[in-house]
Amino acid sequence: MKQIKLTQGKVTQVDDEDYVYLSWFKWYAKKDKDVFYACRISRSEGKQTTVRMHRVIMNTPIGIQVDHIDRNGLNNCKSNLRNSTASVNNQNKKTWAKSGYKGVTYYPNRTRCFASRCRINNKRLHLGYFETAEEAARAYDTKVLELYGNNAGLNFKQ
Repeated sequence: MKQIKLTQGKVTQVDDEDYVYLSWFKWYAKKDKDVFYACRISRSEGKQTTVRMHRVIMNTPIGIQVDHIDRNGLNNCKSNLRNSTASVNNQNKKTWAKSGYKGVTYYPNRTRCFASRCRINNKRLHLGYFETAEEAARAYDTKVLELYGNNAGLNFKQ
């Protein structure tokens, strides 16, 4: 594994076999929400586009996304990258839920006030109401494991 320096004091990790090719370009660190990615500018026929390093490494076709398995956008080793659908990629996103758990929503006006939900093919699937956030999170984990297998983004380690 080798490192390529980026802007903003950041570095990205790449496999040895990708280093020589990738180091020919000038890469910069681009922040998207709370994750940094290695990017460069490409100019062709008077147009400027942003190229993300992980898409170059994986030779990703348009319409497919690249998932960073460890959620670190600067870890661009092939063992940490996988081409995926938007649905699978969303499974591996960090949760922003106030409950602290992915797929769990708090409803204070209910007796069993934690709802568990997940998505499949862009449709919301209601899994039930639970007394604790942890119970709701475990119900979520069970369902997404069934739906997505090893690609499931879980609340608890297996």
